Amino acid sequence: MPQVFQIGKCCPFRISWWAISFPLAAMCIASFNIAESIASKSSALSGGAIFFSALSSMLLIAVTLTFIWLLVRTLRGIIKGELKNLA
Repeated sequence: MPQVFQIGKCCPFRISWWAISFPLAAMCIASFNIAESIASKSSALSGGAIFFSALSSMLLIAVTLTFIWLLVRTLRGIIKGELKNLA
């Protein structure tokens, strides 16, 4: 995890960084589906349903922030001309 904060220094931003967002979005959707499945099987809210609902909410926030950061970083790269080299 500490290496995540150093990635900006070692790896320049490229369009391929958008690949980060797809697994995060899939994990978020899956956690919402699990929470819904657990909640529909029991009449009362169980601990599992509460856990996956909270996890889903946190993942949704993380995915949204990641999308916003990628969008801003991509637009900044286009304006500055950093994204001319795709390799």
